[in-house]
Amino acid sequence: MFLSIENRLDMVGESMDNVGESMDNTTSNSNSERQQGVQEFLDAVAETQ
Repeated sequence: MFLSIENRLDMVGESMDNVGESMDNTTSNSNSERQQGVQEFLDAVAETQ
């Protein structure tokens, strides 16, 4: 699928914004919160096994 250069730049800009946002969210979370999220994820994965 061919997109115009402008459209492509918009898409790149948007995904860069998203990456920046998720990095901000990660750094603002405390380690314990992040660890808890990881643990919940691992528990959920274990349940599906």
